[in-house]
Amino acid sequence: MAKRPSKKLSQVPEAEQVVISVVMDEELGSARMAKSVETAEFESYLGLIDSVREPKDYDWQSDIRLPEFISHFLTQLSMDVDQYFSTREFVEVYAQKESSENIKSTAATKELLNNTLNRRDLHYYNKYLRARSINYLLGNVYAICWWEQQLKPAIIGYDTKKVHTGLDINGAPYLDTETQVPAFEDEETPIQGQLPVVDQFNFEVLDPRNVFTDNKYVYSAQQKDWVMIRSEKRIVDLIAEAPAMNYSDLSFLTAYVETCRTETAKETDATETKVDVKSVLDRVDVYERWGKFWCLVEERDKDGNPAKIKPGLGNDKRPLSGAEVLEVVATFVQYGSSRRMIRFVPTPYKDHAGKPYRPIIRGLCYIHPVKDAGAGDGKHVRELQLALDDTFNVSQNRVLLATHPTLVTKKYATEDNASIYVEPGHVIELENPREDLADLKI
Repeated sequence: MAKRPSKKLSQVPEAEQVVISVVMDEELGSARMAKSVETAEFESYLGLIDSVREPKDYDWQSDIRLPEFISHFLTQLSMDVDQYFSTREFVEVYAQKESSENIKSTAATKELLNNTLNRRDLHYYNKYLRARSINYLLGNVYAICWWEQQLKPAIIGYDTKKVHTGLDINGAPYLDTETQVPAFEDEETPIQGQLPVVDQFNFEVLDPRNVFTDNKYVYSAQQKDWVMIRSEKRIVDLIAEAPAMNYSDLSFLTAYVETCRTETAKETDATETKVDVKSVLDRVDVYERWGKFWCLVEERDKDGNPAKIKPGLGNDKRPLSGAEVLEVVATFVQYGSSRRMIRFVPTPYKDHAGKPYRPIIRGLCYIHPVKDAGAGDGKHVRELQLALDDTFNVSQNRVLLATHPTLVTKKYATEDNASIYVEPGHVIELENPREDLADLKI
């Protein structure tokens, strides 16, 4: 059993309860219901890669999956690799105006992008193939981007000032201010600061079963009303990253012990073996919502952009007076049956024009006329693969029946007769062979 938080810890502010109800119950609830069919289909597509078939009715039946789909799948991926990774230059740039300044700028942009994608710790090759695989199967793929930065204390410069040496310019003691010119020397004082050890771009391809959004037809993830990403995190990691991620007080998690697997692990863990409860005791589900929400602005920066906000919905879930719709990052933690909001901040990402955006990208395999999630190859090739498998296995079953025939005997003809079995060179003893024993004709 899970240890329940104390009443003091379980008390959630009313404004937070309203946001949790709107986001976790209404938005996420409806999205999960709509996504259940897509999730089931995606897992059936994964079965094509892992050679997973439906359970057979009888043990003797053939259950072989022909590697037809996987051969085409791997061939397509190898063609992608040959086309894209045959050179270290992954991107090209285009200058709309061929001025000397534009040409230099585009060349610098190309070099920076290619240097980024060639970083070893970016694992671009693996992520690219994973994204292509998901895209082929399901028809769409999501990825989230972020900027990594780690700083270390260091001397970033020196403060230089002139200090009198006590001598004149000739090296003699400075005694007469009227006849001597004082000598000065530079005295440097180190300036302590921080230098970046890591300062780079990164991204992660998302498991489609962990991405939830509204079903409005749009052409970019930026046009969605909201996009929610689910992940599983350890409590210690969540607390460690709290200052950088601007999380609120997480002390309520330290008083909670979870004795069951998280929703993320239940729905996306590929292992079929029983997981030791002790290995997942300190893990929780984290839901990160990127999108528009009603807000009350408490502080603005020097440019007039919201710097500090709070939820702008009343207890009746209607906008409060003075509330405005802003791009918000809201993070929720689900531990057992309890849920808390640990972050509600304006999105920190802005483009060159100062317009906020989400660091989320979406790729499509084929454009669908009515489904903005697109269409993939998985749904169509699955039926062909099943047809091939079923046809082959039916043939194998027929061969097995012909090789090991089913015998039909007269009632009581086989009693006390140990000679009735099939074996090369074996003689079956019967009183009336033509009537007592025969093959079952199908």
